[in-house]
Amino acid sequence: MKKSLLFIFAFLGVMLISYFLISAIGEKKLRNLVEEETAAMFGKVGKTTLDIVTEREIKNLPEPVKRWLRFSGVIGKERVLSARIKQRGSFRMSKEKGWIPFEAEEYFTIEEPAFLWYAKMEMAPFFYVTGRDYYFEGKGNMLIKMASIVTIADAKGEKVDQGSALRFLNEIMWFPSAALSDYIYWEEIDNYSSKAIISFGDVTASAVFFFDERGALKNMQADRYSDVGEGKFSLEKWTTPISGYKKINNILLPYKGSAVWQYKNGDFEYIKLEVTDIEYNNPVLYER
Repeated sequence: MKKSLLFIFAFLGVMLISYFLISAIGEKKLRNLVEEETAAMFGKVGKTTLDIVTEREIKNLPEPVKRWLRFSGVIGKERVLSARIKQRGSFRMSKEKGWIPFEAEEYFTIEEPAFLWYAKMEMAPFFYVTGRDYYFEGKGNMLIKMASIVTIADAKGEKVDQGSALRFLNEIMWFPSAALSDYIYWEEIDNYSSKAIISFGDVTASAVFFFDERGALKNMQADRYSDVGEGKFSLEKWTTPISGYKKINNILLPYKGSAVWQYKNGDFEYIKLEVTDIEYNNPVLYER
């Protein structure tokens, strides 16, 4: 009996060590992919002299967008060409599932719109999921792996491209000078909202930005393709309400918020997020 128990414990120990070893190798491979893809992104950052954002540049924008840029404090500051951001928060797969904590880093280039989001989600002790969302040269790809080993999702195609373009458009909230990019066109709706149209590569997508009387961005709403499983997508309302502002890099930015799918059978809030660090024009990976 004792020998049987020893054998079982030894077997479990070998299995656990093998899991950690294979997982570490998988995470290293995924990290190498992140390094390669961010290098391709940052290789597109051409300028070395940074322009200063002026009142003259914003004169033809809709009034709510002008208020936003003034409120944020980007006038008189250097235009952002690249950004890197750290985040933490929680994520859930469905209304019936529990919230999963995560930490993430995200990298952006603005001259040509691109981002890479790399996250690690703790499902249980010693058990995690890694996610990499990549948008580059107008194409999107979401890759999700269990313990950095088993591929759960590898989504790509026209509908993913549309969603990625909208995600980039939404996240210019963290570097508002990108609102002046020539691939973004603004249409005024009223004194508190404006429509932003992003057109890059083969994709054109639009979203409505909502502001308060000060110029603070409060929310964004768009029609975005939602992955409903089995390779199928459904066009749904997608919103990103903001719940907190603070000054970062001497610019007033949203740092807390969430994302919500407004399905016909009810709203589904699937991510709650807090920005913990933002750096501009430093196109290198965070050290690990």
